[in-house]
Amino acid sequence: MSCIPDKTIYRLLDADSGWFARDALTQGITGFTSPDGLRLLGTGAIDCRGHERRIPPPRLAWDACRCEWLLVTPAPSRVMKLGPCDCDWQPLWSADGDPLESRALDAIAAHDGRFAVADRARGNVRHFARRGAMLLGTTALPSPRLLAYAAHGDLVVCCDGADDTAVRVAVIDARLLVRHAFTVALPSGSRPAGMRMQGNEAWLLCRRGEQEFRLLRIDIITGRALAATSRELLRHLAPLPIALVTAAGFCIERGRRNEAAQVSCFNWYGRCARRDDLETGLPPCAPRYLADGEYFTEPLDSGIEECRWHRVALDAELPPGATIRVSFATTADGSVPAAGLTWQTPATATADDFLITAAPGRFLHLRFQLHGDGHVTPRLRRARLEFPRATSLEHLPPVFRESGRAEDFTERLLALFDSIVADTDSAIAKFPSLLDLGHTPDEVLPWMGTLLDVAYDPRWSAKVRRRVLRAIPALYAHRGTRHGLRHAIELVFGTNCGIEELGPRRAHAALGFGAHLGAVRVFGRASSRLRLGTSALGRTPLRSFGNPDRDALSADAFRFRVLVPPALGASEPLTRRLGELVAAQKPAHTVETLRRRRIGWIVGTGSGIGIDTAFTGLPKPVLGSGGNIRLRRNSILAAGSRPARPGGATAANWRVGINSHLE
Repeated sequence: MSCIPDKTIYRLLDADSGWFARDALTQGITGFTSPDGLRLLGTGAIDCRGHERRIPPPRLAWDACRCEWLLVTPAPSRVMKLGPCDCDWQPLWSADGDPLESRALDAIAAHDGRFAVADRARGNVRHFARRGAMLLGTTALPSPRLLAYAAHGDLVVCCDGADDTAVRVAVIDARLLVRHAFTVALPSGSRPAGMRMQGNEAWLLCRRGEQEFRLLRIDIITGRALAATSRELLRHLAPLPIALVTAAGFCIERGRRNEAAQVSCFNWYGRCARRDDLETGLPPCAPRYLADGEYFTEPLDSGIEECRWHRVALDAELPPGATIRVSFATTADGSVPAAGLTWQTPATATADDFLITAAPGRFLHLRFQLHGDGHVTPRLRRARLEFPRATSLEHLPPVFRESGRAEDFTERLLALFDSIVADTDSAIAKFPSLLDLGHTPDEVLPWMGTLLDVAYDPRWSAKVRRRVLRAIPALYAHRGTRHGLRHAIELVFGTNCGIEELGPRRAHAALGFGAHLGAVRVFGRASSRLRLGTSALGRTPLRSFGNPDRDALSADAFRFRVLVPPALGASEPLTRRLGELVAAQKPAHTVETLRRRRIGWIVGTGSGIGIDTAFTGLPKPVLGSGGNIRLRRNSILAAGSRPARPGGATAANWRVGINSHLE
């Protein structure tokens, strides 16, 4: 497409080829084999903001089964409860009936209506049920500090160890006995600050200093502990409705209004507080990364004597507060002189695309200097080196290269435009890959839908969108037909629906459907529409349009019925989405209805075998206006005892026979 000479050779430096992790060439840099690229070496600390949404503080517990909060206040401790409809925290027991009176409690955990509290001073864990009305028992443990329930009901307790370098982890079963215990080493200088269970893993949050946190993943079966990162925490643990935790109090989310979370803030005694007051005086977070790092590449051989290296293009991620500075030097034999290399830096030292202005030389040396503010790090995924020098100057008259100085200036000027054109050529060359539904990114799918006039439902997943795009030719070919509508429903919901056209099923002149004399009529009755002189007022509908003689022909015309399967009919949101899809895909002049059946096995003319039927238990029969029994339709009244089961009939078939009427 462009006029740039196709003589450029390039060399890639990335995780697959080019990065060499040698101690003599690296200072404070890691990620040489990671697809994320080079980055500053971490300190081991996790992000000091946001982890409270995954790991609750020891004094606060969330019982998801009952949608209520439990809080244990500082000494003298009381257990407080906040239900989904409560405005304020309420004590779980009255002052005279508090079984934990005058105790100094340290932690609380809740699960499925039960909860446990830890008393480190007395060395025990007390278990309660029925919202505190009954004490289940007490487990003696030395210095319990943290509590967390596993999904299967076991209680995991983190206790102080023999010294400050380790903790003791105990697992208490449903009998309130310690099933097994083991010791876990802590990161240097840290203390446990929170714990949460996920499967058989305990996520232990450790705190060192004011705002420096470390994270451990502990297998409670084997006792093995591994360091974890903030990214792993976000990926494995679902967020809790906790908005903020400080030394002064906490904020929790209590529902949503107009798509915005409603946040309530309290101090550690359960009294209301302002969020601004809780955030005042927060110490700064401890650094997560080193502030600076440096990496020197090995001599890069071009294979060309006196090579004029062209440019360097970086694929990097630079969050606010992070920079990458690149310097370069050339040598004839790749050796570094005793006095060191003479490094050169481009005019825009932090740019991601620049020319190499060093003197010609066969070998190129690069130096990457990464800088961050301690909380973010730059990431260098790839560096592309192009050589030898090739610009569109070759297509200009020789007058532009009469002198070396003029030639150098012109090449540097044209390189700016050549770079823009090269990026455009690359985008054009990659355009066909955007139309490959198997590999195009999810973000491109809405754009592809606009090309084919497809309006996506925001609730569709990327898998459904790809499926719809692949089937667009077939959908457009059968659009407006029963087959096309059934196909569209199957693509979006992954299930098959029955579609009945009501027009051919009308009883007027239904020849060919088993009709016989006296069973059908050619025209409607006179009472179906008001006819002057023949119809009685009060018995016939009064309409001001249409010919009454055409009623027999227009009955149920342009109307169809969709049989909703039990998998969709049992969910009101799914049924509503199905109705929206049918309304969007049907012909404009037709009228649709959705028929939802009660889950069960239905036999008769109104059933869709394999669509709206299912083998389930029979519902309790209720006769009356609010019941589920209709005489002579889905019930049989019989005197005496239940008839004997016929030989060879299965239980399922016999239940169908006595609870339904075959039409």
